[in-house]
Amino acid sequence: IELERLLELEMLEQAQLASQAIEEKQRFIEAMAQDQNKMDKELETIFHGKGQERKKLVEYMQQVEIGTDVLIKNMLEMQEKARKTEELLELMERERIEEEELFVVRNEEMQNLRKQEVLRAMESMLQESDMFESLRSSYVNNKDNVLRQALHDEEVTSQGQVHSILHHKDLALTNMIDVLQKQEEFQRDAFEALQLQKDAKTQRITQQINMIEEELAGLTLVELQRKEERTDDEINCLAEKRVELLGLLSQLMSEQESRREELRKRLAEMEQQKEDGQTDYWLVQYQRLMDRKPQALMDQEHRLEITVVTVLDDSGAQDYLPVFARHRITIETLLQMTDDDLKQMGVHELGLRKSILKNVENFRTSKRASVQKEAEASPSHVNMDKFRNTEDVTFDHPAPSAPLVRQESILARGLNSECVICLDRQSAVIFLSCGHVCCCNECSIPLKECPLCRGAIVQRIKLSTAVVSEHPLLAALPSEPTEHPPPAPLV
Repeated sequence: IELERLLELEMLEQAQLASQAIEEKQRFIEAMAQDQNKMDKELETIFHGKGQERKKLVEYMQQVEIGTDVLIKNMLEMQEKARKTEELLELMERERIEEEELFVVRNEEMQNLRKQEVLRAMESMLQESDMFESLRSSYVNNKDNVLRQALHDEEVTSQGQVHSILHHKDLALTNMIDVLQKQEEFQRDAFEALQLQKDAKTQRITQQINMIEEELAGLTLVELQRKEERTDDEINCLAEKRVELLGLLSQLMSEQESRREELRKRLAEMEQQKEDGQTDYWLVQYQRLMDRKPQALMDQEHRLEITVVTVLDDSGAQDYLPVFARHRITIETLLQMTDDDLKQMGVHELGLRKSILKNVENFRTSKRASVQKEAEASPSHVNMDKFRNTEDVTFDHPAPSAPLVRQESILARGLNSECVICLDRQSAVIFLSCGHVCCCNECSIPLKECPLCRGAIVQRIKLSTAVVSEHPLLAALPSEPTEHPPPAPLV
């Protein structure tokens, strides 16, 4: 009986142990199932996020392609219109007549020329010349008496002094002639540089070249993104667009060079028309070009609001009308501008900034008073408190109709395309004939092949300052830092 009882106890213990083992196994299986479900959900989330990112990148690439097609179409249309316009004989004749009129220097312009320093130098030279001439005349008049009365050694000494004086006088005149010739050359060079800046056709060609350079930089950056995604078809499409842009760039650069040659020929004609003995010819031409405003700037000034022009006139800031017109400042924008905003726009005079802010405050006060008078005179005087609150909001903190143009938005901020070699500086060189923008100035010097396509480098074009700015189509790219592929080894 005792043995049976022990066997029953042992069987109960074994049954309990087996039950506990089964429960432990069940709990372990449930824990593993939960972990597996959690991992499946995380993987699904990651795959979904990757799919969304790829979808966004494809959309961005499509936007870049559309923008490039629109740019190429617009460039071709602009070139066709410009070519037809420039071929009109009547317009060229009118420009020719206008330029010939500009080449004639009028007497009143000669009198108003700012040349005080030159006049002082010439006056000093004439005084020295008169002094030397009087000394020489005095010596010649008294030479016979001096020869009869002076000793031989005194005569030799006097002759030596005269020769020394005449020699110094000749040296001074020679130096003055050299200085005047150099000044005339400098004036001619300055006039040539300013004429290039004022020429409308040169500005148009330069603007188109900058647009193409900017688009090439954007295409290179998108091509780097596509290489990371290994989308070969899109890369081939980008290469075709890059070739089209390179053709337009070469054509515009040849037109720019021919225009410069044409302006040089006109300068040669002006040199032939210059009358002998006519002074300060190039200074007058340079001053004329400085005083002439571009037609686009004059149109912008005419589009300025009357209230803005009135505030500037009352403040004595008429010279800054072109600055306010270029930034399209409205009265709403002017009402919220601060001293720092005016300083960033280029108004550096402290007294002038204070005067502008004072007149702006006077305008705000008068406007508030006029609105309050109209409200008091109106028959509906019930919601006056509500109207006053609205009035305070309107004139104390006006909402601008256009965003305030600050100096920081004008400064170049880069294409966010770093050099594929040093991975430090920004890309600033176009390689021909592939058209890639992938290297900085320092790293591009020793290269003979493009690091991206391994094509031979025929020519290097340095990006202008206006091109190294934020590309409008690249603003939508993901802001997360992307790891660039390592540069290919140089051969």
